[in-house]
Amino acid sequence: MVDDSEKKRIGSVGQPFRRKRLLGLVLGVILVVGCLTWLFATEDCIDEQQMLDAAVDSMTDGVHLLSQQQPSEHVLFQNLNEPVSQEQVVVLSVLPPWAIGDSLDAYFASLSEQTHALTRVALLVLNPASPATSHAVRNAINAAHLPFPVQLYTKTFDPAHSRWVQQQPHQDQQSVYELEPLRRSTMARARNYLLQTALDPMDQYVLWLDPVVTDYPVSFIDDMIRIMAIPPAKAIATSTSPENVEKAHPPEKNAKDDAKTEKTDDDDKLPPLPQQLVSQPPKTIDILAPNTMIIKGDAELGYERGNWQETETSKALQDTVAEDFVFMEGFWEFDTHRFLMIDMETTSSHNETMVPLDGVGGSCLFVRADVHRGGINFPPYVYKHQLDTESFAKAASVDGYGIFGLPNYKVYAAPAPLDTDMPE
Repeated sequence: MVDDSEKKRIGSVGQPFRRKRLLGLVLGVILVVGCLTWLFATEDCIDEQQMLDAAVDSMTDGVHLLSQQQPSEHVLFQNLNEPVSQEQVVVLSVLPPWAIGDSLDAYFASLSEQTHALTRVALLVLNPASPATSHAVRNAINAAHLPFPVQLYTKTFDPAHSRWVQQQPHQDQQSVYELEPLRRSTMARARNYLLQTALDPMDQYVLWLDPVVTDYPVSFIDDMIRIMAIPPAKAIATSTSPENVEKAHPPEKNAKDDAKTEKTDDDDKLPPLPQQLVSQPPKTIDILAPNTMIIKGDAELGYERGNWQETETSKALQDTVAEDFVFMEGFWEFDTHRFLMIDMETTSSHNETMVPLDGVGGSCLFVRADVHRGGINFPPYVYKHQLDTESFAKAASVDGYGIFGLPNYKVYAAPAPLDTDMPE
């Protein structure tokens, strides 16, 4: 028989063994759980790596297949070195507040009669007084039933610029000579906004048209394209002064003239100019300006004074003024002594007679789109004593583009509602 004291002794000895057995069991369970976790984690990593490798292989195969297929339908590809076969024309017009009137209906009516099919119109409503202004233009477009698409934009300048485009420059007798540069600078900014927004890669020509120019032939756009294809060497400059005719068709030097030229020491010191910097007659007609007139009563008067040729006197005057002085035509405050195209003889019926120009106006101007794409826009700052379209012509001339006018090809501006006198 085992007494109670013996049981207590045996129980006290067996407790450590039970604790050790329990601790071993717990450690075993933890070890098993850790091993299982490691195994599953390893399988997940292997699966993820296999999925990543498969994705990379799939992308590689996709790129390889894509290189062998045609370009995606979502990618527009155009080789700018190849000429566009279609003669697409975009008509750009800036509509200041004074242009929103009765003449707008006649403007759209004349455009709708054009025979050139590949035509579209982009309009910029400048500083609209309210949303009703844009709605009025939209209603005029709908009423005209134009056979080509129209894009309508609005732009509001800050008050520092907007106040200078409220007046009609050709009709308003309140135009102030000292403030005219501010108006022209604002209009240049507006033209650049419209040009950068509306010019399409497929456009080959740009027609800048004032909303008041409403009378021109139905074949006007086709005529401009056809005349632009004429080589400048065949331009008939019968309406220019002798100095400008010589500028348009410079005489060729012969060997005898070169032999008479004496060589100086400076010739050895100065390197010759690169060929692209030597003044060359233009090989193409890139900018073309018809003669914009206006009918007042029974008289035909000149409307666009921005089309002109420099003279020796006007060139000499530019050396006597400050660099930021702006030459402007049609103001009695300063006579520029330039030869305006509206003053050239226009009795000939040959409307393809071309004359070289040094400045152009913006009432009606036909331009190759590549001139603008090449970076020649409308400087809103003074460039060679000019602003807006006239400085545009100066910059284009420096870049070698051909600028010509058509004294005998006349388009007409609509008279102002109020019978104000045109300056003589």
